[in-house]
Amino acid sequence: LQGNLSNVYSEFKQVSAMSVIFLITLLILVFYNIWKIYSNEKDIIYYSEKAELYADSKSRFLAGMSHEIRTPLNSVIGFSEQLSQGYLEPIQREQIDAIRNSSEMLLELVNEILDFSKYETGKMSFESSPFMLSHAIEDVFTSMNIHAHKKKLFLENDIHLDADICCEGDKMRLKQVVMNLLGNAIKFTVKGKVTLSAHIEDNKNNDE
Repeated sequence: LQGNLSNVYSEFKQVSAMSVIFLITLLILVFYNIWKIYSNEKDIIYYSEKAELYADSKSRFLAGMSHEIRTPLNSVIGFSEQLSQGYLEPIQREQIDAIRNSSEMLLELVNEILDFSKYETGKMSFESSPFMLSHAIEDVFTSMNIHAHKKKLFLENDIHLDADICCEGDKMRLKQVVMNLLGNAIKFTVKGKVTLSAHIEDNKNNDE
């Protein structure tokens, strides 16, 4: 009996020691996790404050840029309109029209960029207003024709649109798409010509 009691007591001591070690390890892990959570919360608070400061700085920066960018653009548009009213050679009139069209598009893009709140919320708004389709495409052709001449490329006008066709949609977005496509075509064309083709197709399968 005494021998059995000694064995039981020895095993109890071993189990107790293992339990104490396990509890100490568990407490260390618990305190370590608590410290990590506290440290992460401090980092989250720090980075959130930095994000707020960044957003505020960006707002003030864009507000300051607004006047500085729009004023010279409006001046360029105004002077180009005044120059177009005088006697000009055909090539000069084409260049003035290209300057005015490009400046107007740039001004519209600047207005979109300055209204950055919709980009932060992930919402893009498209205008729906009537515009003359042929005028929009012709404006892009006139603006990009100068870039084609600089690369010694011939920009072919293959626009077959009725001048009386009026569409409803976002004129600026359409001009952006056409200008990007035409700009890439000019950029990656080494020699020869680039053709801007535009026409209207009747969708007979559409019941509307």
